[in-house]
Amino acid sequence: MKFGRLKRHNYISHLSPTSTLQRTQHLILNEEFTTEVEPLKINQSKAEEIALRKAVVDAKSEQWKKENRKAMESTNQWVEENGLPFTKYRQF
Repeated sequence: MKFGRLKRHNYISHLSPTSTLQRTQHLILNEEFTTEVEPLKINQSKAEEIALRKAVVDAKSEQWKKENRKAMESTNQWVEENGLPFTKYRQF
């Protein structure tokens, strides 16, 4: 597997034999916020990963909508003019 050049303070490591390669990143968090997190015993690394995954999914979704806006608009216009296809075969 080929990796691009890593920025300073980013390291690749194996977390377990079955895991994928992961990159350690250092985040600067508000101290007031972190003091709330610690007593709750929240796995900060996992929470950050989940939040980043969601952000990536949301960004890709928005990008797809922008790229396909014209096609969606033309399909909606066709349905408004012609109705839903196969409506006569619907049993509900």
